[in-house]
Parts: sequence; structure tokens; C-alpha cells
Amino acid sequence: MAAYGNLQPVIWNKQEHRCAVIQILSIKGNTISNTQVSELLGIDRRRVAELKQQLKDTRDPRAVVDRPSSSACKARTPDFIRRVSDILEHDPSRFLRDVAKEQDVSH
Repeated sequence: MAAYGNLQPVIWNKQEHRCAVIQILSIKGNTISNTQVSELLGIDRRRVAELKQQLKDTRDPRAVVDRPSSSACKARTPDFIRRVSDILEHDPSRFLRDVAKEQDVSH
């Protein structure tokens, strides 16, 4: 077991988190709680519950792991980033909530 002590920490992306949750739920079924999965993976318990419900609804693990195309992040385009950067350079005291409202995105 000592060999695993030298592993570098890994920062998982959202799809990898979804995949890990689905794998655990597929293997363990009802023998593991949302809290246990949450603590094991270090993600929010509510997110585990959402994924569990999606898995029950679709019965297709791949459909839950793969993010639907309609939910892709559309706001962080290079043009959007440039506009927000320009706004904050001009007035660094602006609240991000106000900038988000002005750009018609959630904060």
C-alpha cells in the first residue's frame, strides 16, 4: 500500500467526477450512501443525488456521464473574456454581480 502514498494529487474535471460517481453507483448499487460517495470523491452530496436520480431515470450510464450538448458553457468565449477584462480594467471596483447582469450571464 505504500506505493500509493507517492501518487501526485489529481484535479478531476466535471466529466471525470460524473464518471466516478456513476462507476461507484453501478458497482455498489444501493449498498453505498450518497454521503459515502460524496466523502470518497470530495464532491457535493447533492450532486451525487442528482447523478443518482439521472441514472435511475435514464438507465443509461453513458447518457449521464456525457454532458448534454445543450448545457455547454456558452459565456466564456474569447470575446466575452475580453469584454469583462476591459470592464474590470476600466473600473476595478465594479462588483462581479453587476458585470454579470450587464453581460446577461449568471455570476
